[in-house]
Formats: sequence, structure tokens, C-alpha cells
Amino acid sequence: MKTLGSVFIIICLFLFNSCKSNSSSPTDSGGLGGVGGGGTGGVTFTITQGTGNTGIIFYATPSTAVVITNVNVSVPAASFTKDYTDATGTIYPANQAIEINEFTGVASGQKWVFVFTGHLGTATGTAFSATSNYTVP
Repeated sequence: MKTLGSVFIIICLFLFNSCKSNSSSPTDSGGLGGVGGGGTGGVTFTITQGTGNTGIIFYATPSTAVVITNVNVSVPAASFTKDYTDATGTIYPANQAIEINEFTGVASGQKWVFVFTGHLGTATGTAFSATSNYTVP
């Protein structure tokens, strides 16, 4: 039970770790919590958004269980890019939303690009790379 508690604490710390971006807009509040489809390896992601404390939170829902090793989030028109690395080996279940992060400076019409890399099902499963494009409503 202590091991499970420790793993949970580590994951929570990882998810809520704050990072600053050098970009002027938009900005992020740090973390990977957890996109629209595309890519290789047999997985697609659906992006949704919700209201956060100070901005917009983006969520990704995988079509199959995955282990995500990296997410690159970018807004090409704003010269914004941010990488989130996840070395925890967490298996994210299919059809369950994963919080990617909270961002400020998000505006209607912005085009966001999410590039996910990782493995299907387990840390040693088939590698995948999936790119998802999302336009803020």
C-alpha cells in the first residue's frame, strides 16, 4: 500500500509541476495531465477543453490504452511550443480524458498542434506518434 501511495504522490507531483514558457503568448501553467486524430501506431486522440483557474485546460482522450512518453504542444502562429515528458510509465486507459495542461492567452480561432509519442498498452508496446490539430472554438 505504501508503494501505491508513493507512486500516486509522484504522479501527482509530476502532473502539477509548474514550468514557465519563454513565449509571450499563450503561456502554460506546467504539467502533463494528458487530442483530434492522426499519426501512426494505431491510436488517435480527441481534444477537448475546459475552464481552468486562470485559463483553458486541454484534455486528450486516447482511442486505445497508451503509455505517453512525450507531448509537444504548439501554436505555430504565436511561435509557442512546449514539451511535456512523462517517464512514469503510466498506462492511460482508452476513452478516458487525460489533462494535458492549463494555458493562459488562449483565444478563439487559435490553431493548436499536439504531437504525442509513446507506446500502445504498455511501456514496451508498439511505438506510436500521433499528431492532433485543434482549433479553439
